[in-house]
Amino acid sequence: MMKKKGIALSLMLVFCLIASAQKRMTLPFSGEYDEDQILHLGFFFTYQTSYYKATKNANWQSANGGVAGRRLVGLKTPAGMGGMGFGIPIDVRLGGNANFIVRPTYLIFADQSLDYVFLEEATGERITVTKYHKEEPRSNVSSNSLDKNFFAFEMPILVKFKSDMKKIYGEDKYRGYIVGGAKFTRNIGRNKYYNELTENLPEFMPIIVKPYYFSYEAGVGVDLFFEYFKMSAELKWSQTMNSILDKKWKNLPNPFMDPLDKLLLRSIQFSLIFE
Repeated sequence: MMKKKGIALSLMLVFCLIASAQKRMTLPFSGEYDEDQILHLGFFFTYQTSYYKATKNANWQSANGGVAGRRLVGLKTPAGMGGMGFGIPIDVRLGGNANFIVRPTYLIFADQSLDYVFLEEATGERITVTKYHKEEPRSNVSSNSLDKNFFAFEMPILVKFKSDMKKIYGEDKYRGYIVGGAKFTRNIGRNKYYNELTENLPEFMPIIVKPYYFSYEAGVGVDLFFEYFKMSAELKWSQTMNSILDKKWKNLPNPFMDPLDKLLLRSIQFSLIFE
C-alpha cells in the first residue's frame, strides 16, 4: 500500500510541475532551443545490458534441476545480450543547475539469464542449463530466443545536476552532468503467463520474478546544444533495491528457485536523448 501511495504522489508531483510550466511550454522542435524554458519534452532511445547478482541458499547443492541423477555444482550470471527501449523524457528545470526528470520507457528484448551447472553423477559430465523468466516445454520452443523474458514498462524519476556551460570555438555548446534517483519497473504479461504454468513439468519451470520492483539509478552524461534541439548522451547504472524473486507465488515444485535465496538485477544503460 505504501508503495502504491508513493507512486501516486510522484505522478501527482509530475502533473503539478507540468501544469505550473504550461505558460512557458512549447511543442518539441517547434523553434529555436531555449534552455531557460521550464519544461522540455522530446524522445530518446536506450540500449541496456543486464545481469544478475545471485545469492545461494545453504543447501543449494541438493538441487537437481528436476532430473534424477544430477547435482547442482555452480551458478553463473552472464551478462544479457542487451535490451532496446524508447520513451518520452519530461525534463523540468528546478532553477540554477538542477533539473527534475521523468522518463517513461518501454523496454523490449530485455535478455538476461541464469546458468545452472549440473554434474551427472553417473558419467561425471557437467551440463549447463540456461534459465529465463519464461520457459516452454522443449517441443514447443521456437528458434526465437528473444521471447524468453518479459517486456517491461519503466518509470525512472531522477534529479540532474549540470555543470556551467562550456564553450567550443567561442560558443556555448555543451554541459556535463550527473544524474541519480529511483526507477519503477513493471513486467508486462507476467501474470497471464505464470497463471498458465502447471506442476507437471518441473524441468521446464522458469525463474519466477515479481510483477514489479524498484531500483536505484546513477549516471553521468553530456548535453550537446544545437540551434533547434539538444542531444544528450548518457551512461547509467542501476540495481534493484530488493530481490526480484517471487517466493510468494503459488506453491508449485520449482527446482530452479529452490537453490536461490536472493536475486538482484543490475543494468548498464546507454541512452541518446533528444529535446
